[in-house]
Amino acid sequence: MRNDGHAENGISDAIGTQSQYARYCQDLSNIEFNGRNNWRRVNKQELSDLITSKDIVNTYGWPYQAYYATSNIVDESRVDMVTLIDGHTPYLAK
Repeated sequence: MRNDGHAENGISDAIGTQSQYARYCQDLSNIEFNGRNNWRRVNKQELSDLITSKDIVNTYGWPYQAYYATSNIVDESRVDMVTLIDGHTPYLAK
């Protein structure tokens, strides 16, 4: 599954609610995975908080050199991305 918020074929017009990432969260909600029906994409602040407060790299072994997509849409073709190394984003939301 793509982590950048785009459709599986890379077309950017699916970014947001129709992206592969968003549809996966909706599917988890529909089947009430793990007893929850409110699955959604993480926002930029929540992901940044995981880096600093939960230390998910050392505690859970998350790959820290990757960028992770957030629900924050930058423009019609990009979502904000956060790296677990330092919370850096490659571009800022408008």
